Amino acid sequence: MAKNRQVSWLYWFFWALISIAGWVAGVIMFTLVIVITGNLGLWLQTGDSLARTLDTVITLLTFPMIAALGGLGIGLAQGLLMHMMASFSVMLWALITAAGWVLGLVLGFAEYTGVAWLFHSSPLALIAWIVLWQAAIGLVQWYGIRNRVTHAIWWTVTRLIVGAIFAVPIVLEGQSTYKAWEALESAELSIGTEITAGDVALLILFCLSIYVVVTEIIMGGVMAWLLRQPRPEAVEDASTQPPERAHA
Repeated sequence: MAKNRQVSWLYWFFWALISIAGWVAGVIMFTLVIVITGNLGLWLQTGDSLARTLDTVITLLTFPMIAALGGLGIGLAQGLLMHMMASFSVMLWALITAAGWVLGLVLGFAEYTGVAWLFHSSPLALIAWIVLWQAAIGLVQWYGIRNRVTHAIWWTVTRLIVGAIFAVPIVLEGQSTYKAWEALESAELSIGTEITAGDVALLILFCLSIYVVVTEIIMGGVMAWLLRQPRPEAVEDASTQPPERAHA
């Protein structure tokens, strides 16, 4: 495992750019999944009981697949940068990031169902969902970097704090926008204005995109700081490894 290169703070800038590119790639991938599974579902619903059961299974798996692809897009992009700067495995970072996204989705859904039912507060439940989502990502990614850098726990702590801080304005702004749309729909009902599922999906995607981009920009600074402090034993192991023999 190669020694970390001297990481400059310019790494922060590249992390932000590549995270945005990874998120765009993830959005494209899970949009394709939604289109494919949606059309497949329409076809299966016209079939027999087995086909309808398969449609239910596909529907249940769609959201974990969306989370996995979103995390995979960002993870691959960030993994390439981490590989160049610290010889980190690209696929390892991509897979643990995707796993964190899926775990956060599952935990968040369980929490959202309980909190919304107990306190009758969808915004509170959604904020808690986002915080759990970020905590899950942070914990899984911490496991991947814990042996490479000192103070790795700050990666999880910072992600949790950032997730909590930015979840509140994003959720409240999204809710106020939706209420404004509802008011507009009521006011212009006579001319056929209505809120479609596509409108709601675009609003969610817009709010989520702002949240992801802002969060990853901040986390880029944390990663740059962490990579400037590699674990001494990791550096020592890298320096004592014998050079690979050239193939004949």
